[in-house]
Amino acid sequence: MTLDDFLLAFFSLEILEQAWPILWQGFKMTLLLSVIVVPLGLAGGIILALLSTVRHPLVRWPLMAWVDLFRALPPSSC
Repeated sequence: MTLDDFLLAFFSLEILEQAWPILWQGFKMTLLLSVIVVPLGLAGGIILALLSTVRHPLVRWPLMAWVDLFRALPPSSC
C-alpha cells in the first residue's frame, strides 16, 4: 500500500463531502442530548446528595440501596 492509497482510503474529501450531512446530524443530536442529560444528572445528583443528609432510616436505607446498586452495575456497552 502506497502513501497515495492510504490518503485516498482515509482522507478522501469526496467521501467526507458525502458523509458530512450524516456527521452534522449526529453532532447536533449529541449536543441536544447533552443539553438535556447533563442538567438532569446534576439535578438528580443534588437530590441524592441532599437526601443522604437525612438521618431517618426509611429514607436512608432505600437511598443507600439505590446508590450501591448503581455502583455495582458495570457500565453498559451499547
